[in-house]
This record gives sequence, structure tokens and C-alpha cells, in this order.
Amino acid sequence: MEPLVIEVKEVIGSQFCVRATDGMKVYEQVQPALKRGNAVVLSFNGVELVIAAFLNHAVGKLYKEFPPEYVETLLSVKGLNNQFYMTWHKVHGLAPHYFAHEEVMRNHIANIIEE
Repeated sequence: MEPLVIEVKEVIGSQFCVRATDGMKVYEQVQPALKRGNAVVLSFNGVELVIAAFLNHAVGKLYKEFPPEYVETLLSVKGLNNQFYMTWHKVHGLAPHYFAHEEVMRNHIANIIEE
């Protein structure tokens, strides 16, 4: 079966991937496909800016539902320039750790905010 190609710019209606709510729009298309076992390619063709807040909601949340190996096997990216590719890798590196230790991480964050 051919992978599902999701054109991020079309899904969010913008060339700027900066809003968490836009990330959720992408997540809502990726998650059901992964749940069915379908491969997904996120195409960032025509996108000018990508920030971690967007990717945390679009992709990072997947690690809460699926094992890291599953996500990394079925989800790929194309059209992402080198500058934003580093952000992509950070989300992929941190999200599995965050969700594996979510309660501890939330407590650490709350403690930092209180200081």
C-alpha cells in the first residue's frame, strides 16, 4: 500500500507552522492512519517556518499512543529544509522520553514554573 501523503500547508492553510492548533489539525489526520497501520509522509513543501510547538502537537503526541519504533517506522517527512529538520529531530528525540515519564516531567515543569 502506498503511504498517505499529507500536504501540511494544505491542511493548515498557511506556510507558517507555528500554532499548536494547526499542529492538532495535522495530528488528526496522521493518528488514524497510523492506528490502521498505514505509512504516512508529512510533506512540508511550500512551508516557510516550522516551530517545535507545532510539531509537538502534530507529531509529538503520537508517542503517547504508539511505541517510538512504530512511529519512526511508519512516519516520515519530506520537503523540510535543514533548519527545520533539526527541530523535527528534537521533537522525535524528546517526545518519547517525555511520554515515557510524563508524570515526572509534568512535576519538574510545575516546579520550574513555581520558582
